Amino acid sequence: MKRVLALDFDGVIWDSVGECFVMARRVYTEMTGLPCSDLEAPFRRGRWLVRTGGDFLLILQLAMADPERDLTHFPKAEFEQLQQQKAYEMAEFAKAFYALREKTRDEHWDEWSSFQQPYPLLLQQFGELRKVFDTIVVCTTKDTRSAQALLASAGLDLPIYGRELALHKGDQIQALCREHGVTPAQIFFIDDLVENLDQVRPTGAACGLAAWGYNTSAERERAVIEGYPVLEVFSLAQDLKNLLTVPCPTSD
Repeated sequence: MKRVLALDFDGVIWDSVGECFVMARRVYTEMTGLPCSDLEAPFRRGRWLVRTGGDFLLILQLAMADPERDLTHFPKAEFEQLQQQKAYEMAEFAKAFYALREKTRDEHWDEWSSFQQPYPLLLQQFGELRKVFDTIVVCTTKDTRSAQALLASAGLDLPIYGRELALHKGDQIQALCREHGVTPAQIFFIDDLVENLDQVRPTGAACGLAAWGYNTSAERERAVIEGYPVLEVFSLAQDLKNLLTVPCPTSD
């Protein structure tokens, strides 16, 4: 039976939090006139709360309000309330954020790419992963062109299901099934955010949490409680080989 490995990009293949901070900081300063260059540490602590570009506005606002607050423990429900309250402001920020990313990527590639890098241990696993899976694809809320360009810089050429297709990871998995002629049962999906695993679980694809990505100890504990394996990068290929017969937990 054909096997497909679907990998998230940011926080699984690529460590991009530095680029996200630089782009978000520049947009925030341009929109508000407020400097925030000294907020990278709290920004990184809050990265686990983020799914798309508009969320970076909230992280910067929270960091500006209290730079010493440990956002690794920020209540997810409270963050979701902020998303609802500031939906329009976030949408405007996201437009500017993605426009700046595109411009910087296309006009200042060396600078832009220097803000981020692949996870070297993950790249070292690709040879073994290709022995376990027939196809490896990327499911990401990043734009496809940025993901393609970064993958190419590491010598990788993978099918990408990006934000242009859908922001919901379950929808991306369904598109993957249609295009590759497989069922969700033939797919193993890895993301660093439990929220994204929850989106994919109803499709029937198997799921696992990337422990090396942008999550917290509490999120890793939640993943275990909900039945998701927490995967380590250094043993990824072997662990996935062992897990191929384990179904993704179904929702009640």
